[in-house]
Amino acid sequence: MNYRHELGMVESTPSGAVVIDNHGYCDIDIAEYSEFKYGRGDIAREYGMAMAQLLLHNHPELLEEEQLFVSSSAYKAAPPASNSLVEPFVASANVLTDFAGSPLNVVHFKIDRTNITQGDYAAMTVAEREVIMSRNGLVLPKGVDISGKKVVALDDIFVTGSHEKSIEKLMQKSGVDTTYYLYIMRVRGGHLSPQIEAQINGTTVTSIDDVLRLAETSVPFIPNARMCKFILSKPESDIARFVEYVDPQHLEKITEYATDDGLGDMETYRAGYEALIAAQGLEPIEM
Repeated sequence: MNYRHELGMVESTPSGAVVIDNHGYCDIDIAEYSEFKYGRGDIAREYGMAMAQLLLHNHPELLEEEQLFVSSSAYKAAPPASNSLVEPFVASANVLTDFAGSPLNVVHFKIDRTNITQGDYAAMTVAEREVIMSRNGLVLPKGVDISGKKVVALDDIFVTGSHEKSIEKLMQKSGVDTTYYLYIMRVRGGHLSPQIEAQINGTTVTSIDDVLRLAETSVPFIPNARMCKFILSKPESDIARFVEYVDPQHLEKITEYATDDGLGDMETYRAGYEALIAAQGLEPIEM
C-alpha cells in the first residue's frame, strides 16, 4: 500500500512556476526552495519539521506503531538536498510521538545508489527521466531489513513520478508493508512540462556568487550533490574564485563528494573537477 502527500502544489505558467495551493504546514516560497536545493539548511529544517506534521496529521494510525523507517532519495557519496530533510523530520516526528504518548520510534536508513546521473535530471524530458531511473541501481546497504515495515520516502518535488517508480520497485523487492511518499511540492501536470523543475531550482541560484552567498549566510550550510555538479559545470575562473572564498570546511566536503562520486570520470564534469583540484594545489587523483 502506498500514500503520497505534499506540503504544497505548484503549476507551470508562461512566466514560470507559481504556488497554487499551500496546505498550511509551512509557507512554500519558490525562491526559498531554490536556495534549499543548494544548501540552505534553515529552510530544510522548516520543511522537514512540516513534513513530520503532515504525515502524522494524515495518518494518526501510525501512533499505534512501534517503528517507522525514513529515507531520502538514494545516493552514493554526495547526498541530495532531500537528505537534509531527514534529520529535522526524525527529530520532529519523535517529539510529536513522545508528546502523544506513542511508542513509535522513527529510524533513519540510507538507500544506496550505484550509478550517478551525468547532467541535470531536473532539465530532462519524461523519456530521459525514465531511462535514467531504470539505470540508477538502487540497493539497500548490507544489514538493512525493512521487510514488513512501514517506510517514509522524503523527497523535494514530484514532477513526473519516474523517481518514485524506481523507489517503489526497491520497496516492493524489499517486502515493505506500506510506503508514505512525502514531497515539499508537487507540480500539477508535471509530465506535460517536466523541465519546469530546472526553472524552479534556478529561481534564485544561477551563479557561483549565489552559492558563495548561501555558504556565507546559511545556518547551517549543507553541501549536496546538486551543488557539486553545479560548481563543476562552471568555467575555470569561477571555480578558482569559489575555492578562494568558500569556507575551507565546505570546500573539503565538496571535493570529497565530487571525488567519491567519480564526477572527474564524467565528460560533463571532468574539466571542472580538474580545475577544482588544481585551484587547491592538490595532486591530481587517479580515477
